Amino acid sequence: MRKILVVIDMQNDFIDGSLGTKEAQQIVPRVVEKMKEYDPWNIYLTRDTHYENYLDTQEGRNLPVEHCIEGTHGWQLNDAVAKAAEKATVIDKPTFGSNRLAGLLMTERAQEALEIELVGLCTDICVVSNALLFKAAMPEAPITVDASCCAGVTPEDIPQRVPYLRVLACNSRGREVLRCMKTTAAAPVLTRSADVRRLDAAAQRLFALTARAEEQYTLAYPSLAAAKPGSAWTTDPVIL
Repeated sequence: MRKILVVIDMQNDFIDGSLGTKEAQQIVPRVVEKMKEYDPWNIYLTRDTHYENYLDTQEGRNLPVEHCIEGTHGWQLNDAVAKAAEKATVIDKPTFGSNRLAGLLMTERAQEALEIELVGLCTDICVVSNALLFKAAMPEAPITVDASCCAGVTPEDIPQRVPYLRVLACNSRGREVLRCMKTTAAAPVLTRSADVRRLDAAAQRLFALTARAEEQYTLAYPSLAAAKPGSAWTTDPVIL
């Protein structure tokens, strides 16, 4: 079985630029060492690629921080990663997941069995988006993510307490419990999507993060027609 390494978005803007973090900086040496374990022709790297109109795009309106604008320093791969990738394949992608790379890997897999490993940035956005995209395209291919060579959610995003309880579904017994919890629960109980507005800023930030994760999960649906972008913000619990 041929082993493939996919290195996601190890670019300056995600490491020490406009969206950089110290966690991203810390994984650079580990990613370089990981790349040394693979032959160059078995390594694919992606570059998040935006253009001057970024702030006018849907992503730009939701994340109004210019980054990875084609041709800028922030768009370039980190120097150490670029040096390790001299003979590898680099693919530009305009969004979280790369359909082009998925297509290339599917073509490779038609010739021989593949095992795919992913590393890079950011764990909870582009790494997971590509992992799900690859799995949807190649359900029988072993696909793994090396967490030690990834960075995404910062420690500040990890709650020190349970900020809210979100109800996804309930039956008649569950409704009785919920009535009791209105006065006894230690955290706000969300029984309607509109309840998110009652949360404090930190809890709303966490809700937004989980909502984004749900949307990325839908990329692996057999039919994207069944996906409902933004459903976490609009869908109320299922009453059984």
